[in-house]
Amino acid sequence: MKKNVGFFDRVIRLVIAAGLFALAAIHVVPGYWNIITWCAAGIVLVTAVLGICPLYGACGFDSRNHKEPGDVYK
Repeated sequence: MKKNVGFFDRVIRLVIAAGLFALAAIHVVPGYWNIITWCAAGIVLVTAVLGICPLYGACGFDSRNHKEPGDVYK
C-alpha cells in the first residue's frame, strides 16, 4: 500500500493516540467503551507509525507534501 499520511497528520495522530491511551489507562471511559478506546488508540497509533490510512486510500486523499525523503519521482 502507498503511504498517504503526511508529517503533520502523523504528529496529530500520535498526540490523539497518546490521549486515547491515557484516557483508557486511567479508566475515564467506563465499561465496554474503555475497550473501544484502547482499540481506537491502537488503530490511530498504527496509522501514524506506518504512514498509511486505509480510509484516506478509499477516499483518494493524500496529506503528504510529496517532497518528503524517500519519494521517487518519475
